[in-house]
Amino acid sequence: MLKKVISNTKRGFTLPEIMIVIVIIGILTTIAIAAGSMAKAGARDNQRKTDIRLLQLKIEAYREQDGIYPTSLAGGTNSLVSSGIISAAVLPKDPINDTDHQYVYIPLQLGSSCGASYYLYATLEKNNSQHVVTTGLTPCSGSLPTDLSKIYDVTSPSQFKQ
Repeated sequence: MLKKVISNTKRGFTLPEIMIVIVIIGILTTIAIAAGSMAKAGARDNQRKTDIRLLQLKIEAYREQDGIYPTSLAGGTNSLVSSGIISAAVLPKDPINDTDHQYVYIPLQLGSSCGASYYLYATLEKNNSQHVVTTGLTPCSGSLPTDLSKIYDVTSPSQFKQ
């Protein structure tokens, strides 16, 4: 007769092994989410830099057309939109577009002439700023940013950084 052999070996995972696997999966998921978030912030910052350069080109086109820099980007009679240089529908807006992230255009006063130069900036999400020296610049209205740690900006072409 054949005898049935009974084995005492158990198959499967123990509770500590399962817990270790769950913790490792959690850590890897957290790292992946953080990396994705940083990549999105970097992409938005690159979009801001591209938009600032596009706006600079449009501002320079306005100056070629009217002989002076605009008083604003969208509002008023001497703006990029009112001159037809760019339509309001395609005027770049910050990817987040909240109170902390907007494109800011400030006409500058040189001597007694307002609009002889300008200052244009965006606030980045990461601390990889590129900014010009703001000393000696006098805004026609408003104020220049004081915390430059996350600022990407341009002024008139002679001071534009690549």
